[in-house]
Amino acid sequence: MPSLGVRRSGRARHRPRPRPAHLLLVAALTLPGCVAVPGAAANGGTLRLASAAAGPYAVSVYTSPSPLAPGPVDVGLLVQRPGSTAVVDGATVAITGRATRERATNKLYYAAAFVLPEAGRWRIDATVGGAAGTGDVGSEVAVGGAGLPVGRLALASLLATLALAAAWRALRARRHRREIRTGA
Repeated sequence: MPSLGVRRSGRARHRPRPRPAHLLLVAALTLPGCVAVPGAAANGGTLRLASAAAGPYAVSVYTSPSPLAPGPVDVGLLVQRPGSTAVVDGATVAITGRATRERATNKLYYAAAFVLPEAGRWRIDATVGGAAGTGDVGSEVAVGGAGLPVGRLALASLLATLALAAAWRALRARRHRREIRTGA
C-alpha cells in the first residue's frame, strides 16, 4: 500500500468534551438574561381596551407591567380616528392626572404613570379632547397581589448555580488528588 507520508499514531484522537462545570457556568451566566424582569412601560404593554368609542375617537388602553401588581403602573392610550389607523395628534388626554406624549416612549401614545397602593379591582377612566370634540372611556382592571421578585429569584438561582459548580469542582479536584496518591 502506498504511503502518503502521514502516519497514524497509536493513540486515539482526543476530542475534548464539554465539562459539566463549564456547562453549569454557561447556564449560570445566561440564566439572568433569560428571566424577564417586569417594568412599568406600557407603550405597547398589555391591551386592556381595544378601539373603544370615546366620543369622536377610538381609544385603546394599554397597561404595564403585566400582570398588574401593586406599585408603579404605566397606562398608555392610543387615540385614533374611528374606522381608521390614523393617530389623533394634539389631543388632550386626562387619566386622573394628565397623560402626555412626553411621558410615552412610543410617541404615538399618550402615557401616564401611577402607583396602585393595593390589589383589587381598579377602574381606569380617561377623557380625550381635541379638535373633533371630547369623549370619555373607561375600563376595569384586576390588580393582583405583589408578584414574585423575579430579579431576586434570578440572582438567587445564579448564586446557587455558581455554588453548586464550585462544590462540584472541589469534589472533582479532591477525587483527582486521591487518584494521584493511590496511583489509580
